[in-house]
Amino acid sequence: MKTRLIFVRHGESEANVQHRFAGDFDAPLTALGRMQAERAAQALKDMKIDCAYASNLSRAWETGRILIAPHEGLELMEETGFREIRGGEWEGKTFRELSCEYPEEWGRWMGDMINCRCPGGESMRELALRALEVSRRTAEREQGKTVLIATHSTLIKTLQPLWAGLPAEAVGEVPWVENASISIVDYEDGVWTPVVIGENKHLTGLSG
Repeated sequence: MKTRLIFVRHGESEANVQHRFAGDFDAPLTALGRMQAERAAQALKDMKIDCAYASNLSRAWETGRILIAPHEGLELMEETGFREIRGGEWEGKTFRELSCEYPEEWGRWMGDMINCRCPGGESMRELALRALEVSRRTAEREQGKTVLIATHSTLIKTLQPLWAGLPAEAVGEVPWVENASISIVDYEDGVWTPVVIGENKHLTGLSG
């Protein structure tokens, strides 16, 4: 039985504006981020959604709350498996600071993402395994339903190759999805089928 998972990246956060490596750093949404989430909510308002999950980091949780608002009686459930990559020593630092303070590791991140580990944190490969497992577990628990998930960009990026049947190493070849963009994937009998990745038409006209 097919299960549909709708992944929505959180709206713009203060860390996005400040060009910081957020990870587990709990940066709230900006005013624009809330508007982006509201646009995503409008794009999904006519879709029958059976259940909703979100990372408990405030930028994703607030996005999730906005997304479920048009769906009467729909509750948002916390799932820490959908949190962003654990950044360790990189948490909250600007990208410029990272390139200066961690030149070797940052160079590896830019050129060989899947094998790069945030010092004291999580590697992209570990994130990919975590993201795939929590997605599979959620899809099987909510079999046959349409599931809304408010989450983060790196998690969606690491999942994209795996949804397409590509090796995790292909993560560097797929694009980052925009804030409040919508990605839809179906799961049935252990097989993932991407439907749309990074849909952003609902964000037309919004700018920082």
